[in-house]
Amino acid sequence: MNSINDQRVRECLDTFYSFNEDEQTIFIQEALQRMNPAQHALIFAQLRAILQRDFIGLLPKRGLDHIAEKILGYLDAESLSASGMVRRFHFDSLKISNL
Repeated sequence: MNSINDQRVRECLDTFYSFNEDEQTIFIQEALQRMNPAQHALIFAQLRAILQRDFIGLLPKRGLDHIAEKILGYLDAESLSASGMVRRFHFDSLKISNL
């Protein structure tokens, strides 16, 4: 991006951040409706990465192992097995805590 675009982006973001949550949502909905399919694909890829974050895997990094174990403790055996396949951390946590 050149400096003119950088300035415009900063101005747009400043305006966006000045909106309340409802206004931000409406703004994003309107922007999405005006985007082309290629832009939608890029947004979708970014959102997927954000929404599929492994928050349970992040808990031990913040010293919250016990919360990860508590969450995993609510799962039935089939779900625990699936979570172990999805994320190695879950499997290791299950082995350590003998859930």
